[in-house]
Amino acid sequence: MPRSVLLVESDKDLAETVNAMLSVLDYPVTVQDNDTRALAVMHGVRFGLLVTTLRRGEEQSLLFAREAKLLIPDLKVMVITGSGPRMGLAGGPFDAVLHKPFDIAALSATVAALTGHAS
Repeated sequence: MPRSVLLVESDKDLAETVNAMLSVLDYPVTVQDNDTRALAVMHGVRFGLLVTTLRRGEEQSLLFAREAKLLIPDLKVMVITGSGPRMGLAGGPFDAVLHKPFDIAALSATVAALTGHAS
C-alpha cells in the first residue's frame, strides 16, 4: 500500500497542523481544501490513506468517502472529528475515527494501523 496521504480539510490551521504531524512521521502528504479538488487529484494519483473531517456534516463526509473508495477501492479513510462518539462513523466508508484533541502519538498509531507502516 502506498504511504502517500491525501488530506482534505478546509480549515487552514487544522490542515497545516495535521500536515506537519504526518510529515514528521515521514508520510508524503497532498493537501486539498475541498472534496471536488480532492476527487480530481485522485484520478491521477494512487493514495494509500485519505484523512478528512466532518466539515459540512456527516452526510457530505460519508458521500465523499464513498466516492473516494470507488476511485481507489483499497484506500483507507480516516475521519477526524471534534464531536463525541457517533453511531455510523465507525465502519461504513471510514476505516478509523480520530477524536480531537489528539496528539502525534495517537495520529501515528492510527495511521500505522491503517497503512501497515510503522512510523
